[in-house]
Amino acid sequence: MPTLPAKPPEWIATAPTRLEESIDIDATPAEVWAHIEDHESWPEWMPGIDRVEVTSGTTDTDGGQVVKGGPFTFNEEFTAYDEASHLAWTVVETNMVLLAGWAESVRLEPLDAGARTRVVYRAGMEGRPLLGWLMVPIGKQAAKRIREGLDNLRGRAEAS
Repeated sequence: MPTLPAKPPEWIATAPTRLEESIDIDATPAEVWAHIEDHESWPEWMPGIDRVEVTSGTTDTDGGQVVKGGPFTFNEEFTAYDEASHLAWTVVETNMVLLAGWAESVRLEPLDAGARTRVVYRAGMEGRPLLGWLMVPIGKQAAKRIREGLDNLRGRAEAS
């Protein structure tokens, strides 16, 4: 599989293709974080993900995961980990050959003195030379899946 350079969370703000979705959830940041930190349960609430395997046994910045969705596999490294507040990762290897870079970030912001949580999900993508235009439809599809995933996350967190 082709390797990609690791991208820090800050790169997302300047990535050629960017998306951002947010949602307010009637649950504490710790309650929402419990679902985000349980990576292997992501396929239950995030469309397009078939399987997640944490590869290093940890989800801090020394860790990583393999995400499978349809025909694609993404080997990811965690680039930020602040418990109940921020998780970010970057794709470092994938069989999606048109990618030159991909990074994602999830931030939790307490609302109403911590009784509620705003989840802000950002992603940045870059296509290989001459293929960057393909990132526009890929980004639109990713935004749709992320929006649906955040709605599902809200349902899970509010039901716990």
